[in-house]
Amino acid sequence: MSVNKKIIETEATPPPPDNAFNILQWTGNNTTNNQTGAGFNPDLIWCRDFGGATNGSNAPRVVDTTRGLNSLYMATTNNQSNEYGYNFLNDGIQLTNSNSGWNRTGNTYRGYMWRANGGTTVNNTDGSITSQIQANTDAGFSIVKYTGTGSASATVGHGLNQAPEFIIAKSYSTTNSWGVYMDDGTDHIFGYIGANATTTMNINYTSGGGHQLGPVTSTYFTTSHIGTNNSGQSFINYCWHSVPGYSKIGSYTTGASTKITLGFQPDFIIFRYVVNGEWYVQDIKQWDGSSYGSNGGKLIKSYWNLNQYSVPTPVPTGGVEVVSDGFYPTNWFRYWSSPAQGVFYAAFKIQP
Repeated sequence: MSVNKKIIETEATPPPPDNAFNILQWTGNNTTNNQTGAGFNPDLIWCRDFGGATNGSNAPRVVDTTRGLNSLYMATTNNQSNEYGYNFLNDGIQLTNSNSGWNRTGNTYRGYMWRANGGTTVNNTDGSITSQIQANTDAGFSIVKYTGTGSASATVGHGLNQAPEFIIAKSYSTTNSWGVYMDDGTDHIFGYIGANATTTMNINYTSGGGHQLGPVTSTYFTTSHIGTNNSGQSFINYCWHSVPGYSKIGSYTTGASTKITLGFQPDFIIFRYVVNGEWYVQDIKQWDGSSYGSNGGKLIKSYWNLNQYSVPTPVPTGGVEVVSDGFYPTNWFRYWSSPAQGVFYAAFKIQP
């Protein structure tokens, strides 16, 4: 191979970003509990209680450095809570009291952590609404905060170098569902997490036509519909786009037996059946250490539901077989639906 060809290939395929995403797991102790090893100062943490209880304390929590230390419940329509008991660290998270959602004695917890801009926000005027953003453009991730105007044609700058393919939006000043925008490269899809999660997704809608989100290159559209731009309400949005070697957002069709090629081993995958169904998560920490699939990959047999409080549900023969450059949907994640339908996914590799 010539030197020139090597240079061209290196420029065309940059290395995956550092300081982007990690997963920490800990055991609650009902007192000060420092959990480090993320490799960076996390700006967004999804926390999941994997203990045996099935009450509200098991709901996935979300906290970010833009809003501060108030958590949001991922599985509900609640507004911002007054639940504290944690601090952001340069390398992880500190649990400071017996907060039931993060640090109950003996319970196992997992924190999914993304880095944006270390908690530093800047004003963005790319859209008709001024937003406060912190962005990690190398990792294709930004946190966007703004106040709704009620306009059906408003735009909001997201701070990334290309259009987001996956956006999770929430008003944290009132009670409503989480809105979710997805672009799998073919369709533009809108749905919900929370109370309306199992409703049919809106596919290939027209921006500003009553649906909530629709990104373009440097802005995304919002409307006056609940969840994205109600007048006077405070909104937080988490935005991602695919980054080679680190993250991939796309879809596949149930019944397919082929590998979903990503270009990396996925350590965290979010799934959603497009027509109907729930949001499911599988991650590498759920691998039992000994189960392998027919292709030699790690067979992950448990998943958890973003919309439920219950602990992870095991799939007898595995939900996903993870290999070095992608995954094979197996059993439930492959055959659940008849007739076949699309499954949206967002996959990430641990990049400390």
